[in-house]
Amino acid sequence: MRLSERRRDLNMNKAVMQIMNDRETPMLKRVESLETAMLKLPQSEIPVRNFEGDNIYAREIEVPAGTFLTGGLHKYDHISILVKGKLLYWTLDDDEASILNGYSVNITKAGTKRVVYVLEDSIWITSHHVPGNDRTAEDARAYLTAVSYEEYVKFKEENSSTFEGVSSRETDEVGLPENGLLSAPSRDV
Repeated sequence: MRLSERRRDLNMNKAVMQIMNDRETPMLKRVESLETAMLKLPQSEIPVRNFEGDNIYAREIEVPAGTFLTGGLHKYDHISILVKGKLLYWTLDDDEASILNGYSVNITKAGTKRVVYVLEDSIWITSHHVPGNDRTAEDARAYLTAVSYEEYVKFKEENSSTFEGVSSRETDEVGLPENGLLSAPSRDV
């Protein structure tokens, strides 16, 4: 990597860290600001492998080191497995970044949305309950994630027998690409 590219990477990383560590701004607004900026950039190709079984949907992504990505806002709890790699991530409910090292198996709670910076090449698998067997990966993703925080709040209110209380957050809707992942190599942000 040339010195000019390294400087650009460092400046981008500083800009992202400045957005994500701005504790005066609610986390949802920080995530939306970052997604808005990322949508203006060329997207990284993130290979996605989809697996379907009897009422089960799983997806695997391989993400190279140096990539920033955000995912959908999850409507349901699910299993998340970092097979290998190392991630720095933020969620809507945490002001501080956390580090996740592979191999790691976790439960992702409903309402989770992450901003991730991939520190080491990573393989990440999520596994979900999805009713029915006659569906596409796009159908499963639409069932599992909300497009906006408002959609998630409405979903929780309509399914109040399944979920307990909902907190309200102000938001602007940011659309995600078709594969449900927003990603940019760090040198491009």
